[in-house]
Amino acid sequence: MKKISYFVAQFAIVAAAMAVMPSCSGSDSTDNKSADGEKKVAAKEKSDTVAPANPVIRYVDEEYNLAKDFKESIQRSQSKLISAQQSRENELQQLGSQIENKMKSNSYTSESEYNADIARAQKKQQDAQTYLGNLQRTTELEISQLQNQLQDSIQSYIKIFSEKNGYDAVLLKSAGLYFNPALDVTEEVVKGLNSRYNKVAK
Repeated sequence: MKKISYFVAQFAIVAAAMAVMPSCSGSDSTDNKSADGEKKVAAKEKSDTVAPANPVIRYVDEEYNLAKDFKESIQRSQSKLISAQQSRENELQQLGSQIENKMKSNSYTSESEYNADIARAQKKQQDAQTYLGNLQRTTELEISQLQNQLQDSIQSYIKIFSEKNGYDAVLLKSAGLYFNPALDVTEEVVKGLNSRYNKVAK
């Protein structure tokens, strides 16, 4: 299962790309457009697609509350699934042992009694497989929804944060080999993300 730091890195990089993504406006190429108008449109399109000569880049180096809650939720879901698997395995093992012991001690009074116990064991096994399959699908769905929530939250806030402060990119520290510590905006970003998340959580 992917680690949360991977998701945060992915989302931060995507958000950074969004911040520098060109917002090209379409141009109507009609015969009535003047030469000056065409030049202005061409100049506008060129300026929109050219990266800044001196891009303003910052980085972050920590997770925030939603990411931590996300990680804890994954761990809880995994623990629940593992616990359910162990519980069902123990039940089946105990039932199998009971049947085996009755056979060894000649406790079965008839073949139909033995067949009834075998059928009961098979039914329990089928029920366990169905339950665990449903639980696994539910767990995967919960994790997928949390991933989407995390992605949307980070992308949305990083874009707003970048535009507000005039940054062309905000990267996760692990995405680069070196960053000047003066470019660290972790505290500001984490504070802003936590503030937004805590308000929603309340």
